[in-house]
Amino acid sequence: MLGTLRDITKPYAPYAPTLLRWITGLFLLAHGIPKLFHIPEFAAMVEANIVRSPLHYLVVLGTITVENVFAICLILGFKVRDIALMIALWFFGVAFVAHGASLGLLFNLESGDDQVKFEYPFLIAVNCLVLSIRGAGRLAFDKED
Repeated sequence: MLGTLRDITKPYAPYAPTLLRWITGLFLLAHGIPKLFHIPEFAAMVEANIVRSPLHYLVVLGTITVENVFAICLILGFKVRDIALMIALWFFGVAFVAHGASLGLLFNLESGDDQVKFEYPFLIAVNCLVLSIRGAGRLAFDKED
C-alpha cells in the first residue's frame, strides 16, 4: 500500500538542496560560458548600456566570475553558503539595475521577451538566497550541518 507523499519523499529530502545547487550552477554556466568566448563584445555592450568606461571592466569581471567560477563552486558544493549569497546579491542587482526597466512589464503579456530579462536573474537570485540559508545539501565539499 502506498504511503503519503511525505512518507515517499522524506528519504530524498536531504538531496533537494543538492538538486537545486546543481541546476542553478548549470544554468549559470550555460549563461556565462558564451560570455567567455565573446568578452570584447560583452564589454562593449556593458559599456554602452549599463556603466561607462572604465567601470564597465569591473562589471564584466564580476559577471564572468559570478557566472562561471562561482557556478562551478556551486556545482561542486564548495563554500555554498558564502558563494550563493554573493551570487544572490549580484543577481538581485542585475535584475533591478540592469533589467529593472522591464519590471513594469512583468505581467504584460504583450511585451514579448522583455519580462524574461527580469525574471531569469530574479529566479537565480532567489534560488541562491535559498541555498545560502539552507546550505549545500548532500554530495558536496561542504559538510552538512
